[in-house]
Amino acid sequence: MTQKMSPQELRRIAEAHGLNNLEDAHLAEVERALVYSQSMAAKMPDILVPADEPAHVFQAENFITVTES
Repeated sequence: MTQKMSPQELRRIAEAHGLNNLEDAHLAEVERALVYSQSMAAKMPDILVPADEPAHVFQAENFITVTES
């Protein structure tokens, strides 16, 4: 993203991602986040397959303390 986005375009992007109640002051943060996420995405390899996704091994029961009454 090389050109500055309009406030209307930033608001449209934010609302598309569930950020519906932003004030105008927050749009600069949305723009910075967008620029950052695009720069991170550009560093990703072009070819990814499902096997490249990390395994999801989090098990909530390992982190829940059960107390008996």
